[in-house]
Amino acid sequence: MANRVQEARSALHPLCAAETVDLADALARRVWSTRPADGKADHRAEFRETPDLLRRFTHRLRQEIARP
Repeated sequence: MANRVQEARSALHPLCAAETVDLADALARRVWSTRPADGKADHRAEFRETPDLLRRFTHRLRQEIARP
């Protein structure tokens, strides 16, 4: 799985703007470092940040795809 994520991230570099690549890198780092939430407030906050990064990355990527 880690190899596939790295391949996907590497493919973004020549295809996408730096901001999109940065979001992809941040998302990958967040996913790999996120621990299961055990009810602690700091873990719940960390968990909420992951889908937010995914939304931001997806939005940015869609904007790039839609550009002529």
